[in-house]
Amino acid sequence: MPHITLGRFPPQRGADALRLESAVALTAFRAEFQARDITLFRSDRSPRGSVYTALAAYPLA
Repeated sequence: MPHITLGRFPPQRGADALRLESAVALTAFRAEFQARDITLFRSDRSPRGSVYTALAAYPLA
């Protein structure tokens, strides 16, 4: 399933968190695609890799 991960960062504290937020805010992103819906997933890490669970789907049409 095609997807876009908007962000995944290790927990940050203090000045490290502010630097990370600033870097993300200044990053330009451009992509063109057509989507029929948006699905919100929960991602849980396990020793065998990430496990994704769909929580909600929102049609765009």
